[in-house]
Amino acid sequence: MIETQKLGIGARMVLFLVLAGVLTMLGAWLYGRITHPELVVHRPVQEVGSGAMAGMKMDSAVGKLMEQVGKNPNDGNALFHLAQHLGTAGNWAAAESFIERAVALEPANPEWLHFLGVTKHGLEKNDEAAAALERVASMTNKPDVRYSLGVLYLYYLQQPEKGKEQLQKALSSPELPADLKKMISDELDKISKAKP
Repeated sequence: MIETQKLGIGARMVLFLVLAGVLTMLGAWLYGRITHPELVVHRPVQEVGSGAMAGMKMDSAVGKLMEQVGKNPNDGNALFHLAQHLGTAGNWAAAESFIERAVALEPANPEWLHFLGVTKHGLEKNDEAAAALERVASMTNKPDVRYSLGVLYLYYLQQPEKGKEQLQKALSSPELPADLKKMISDELDKISKAKP
């Protein structure tokens, strides 16, 4: 019975992280589409010819981003959007490479750091994911970041005190949406009931 509850909680945490990542990617995609309409060009699917992504089918947006990064390897926005596309496709290793390059260019960008954390979690590098999310939390104090961080500590890093601390900080946020408040309250209730 306890194992079933842990699986449910872990599954909910993974679902929340995926949802947070998808929402972040959707927002970034929409922002990119509005501010850079020239990046969306409808061309036939092409194949990347060499490197770590040889043989991977790429859509036209990714092809355009690859071209843009090829022309300017220090274009952080192109690196970020490329990493998002690759992460969405489940290619976390390639996404990690591009998002790390973007973060190196702009280490205080919370959106890029958040996606770095999502990418690291996708690669099961949960210590590194937590470190990235800690940096984001210290910059923005967003409750969704603190919730993700709390769940990472609780269920993936087995550090319940740190997890509880992050959840409590998230719960005290004035920006806390009702659905997230319920999720956080449920997690805190489970922690208090699990203690002897």
